[in-house]
Amino acid sequence: MPVLGTERASPYLAAGGLWQQWTDATPNTVRDPQEYRQVVDRLCSFASECAELFARTETRH
Repeated sequence: MPVLGTERASPYLAAGGLWQQWTDATPNTVRDPQEYRQVVDRLCSFASECAELFARTETRH
């Protein structure tokens, strides 16, 4: 079952869609949108951890 709202991206991710057109037109080595999602998830986790750490240090002052 798709995540709420993800069906809206299906035309872009379909074969020949905008995602494929963009990756074909760039020197990008990553072709799978799932790989980008994993990178963004890791970056978001890192940002959240940094924000939590900053919030803890701010309460000490």
